[in-house]
Amino acid sequence: MLNPDKKMSIGKDDRPNLPANRLPVSELLDRLHEIRQSLPPLTIAETNMEQELMLQLVTLGELQAEVLKDGTVPANQKAQVANAMTSLMLKLSEMQSAVYNSERFKRCEALMIRTLRQLPEEVASKFIEEYSDLVKNLEN
Repeated sequence: MLNPDKKMSIGKDDRPNLPANRLPVSELLDRLHEIRQSLPPLTIAETNMEQELMLQLVTLGELQAEVLKDGTVPANQKAQVANAMTSLMLKLSEMQSAVYNSERFKRCEALMIRTLRQLPEEVASKFIEEYSDLVKNLEN
């Protein structure tokens, strides 16, 4: 039972008496590493969005096949599944287009850099200055 008159202080000696508290730090870090490897990605940067969308597509496809076969499922629920499938396919299409455009742009920039290296420094500097201005204006 908590004692309301007791002052709260948090420190090493106040930790609950768990088995993990009796382990050396190196062992705790090893276990933390194992736990993190078992967890799903915790940041967007760690998430493979393409793979996640494809898994959703496969799952929705399976659900749609089951729902369409089942004569007891109301038509509005069948339509909801079909709409979800269409929406996901649109997202995949948009993602594919964005990746294609991004990759194409990277290749164009690489070509531009190779070409700039062959130009006189004065011309290349002028181009880089104008290109920087253009990028700044696009970002605003």
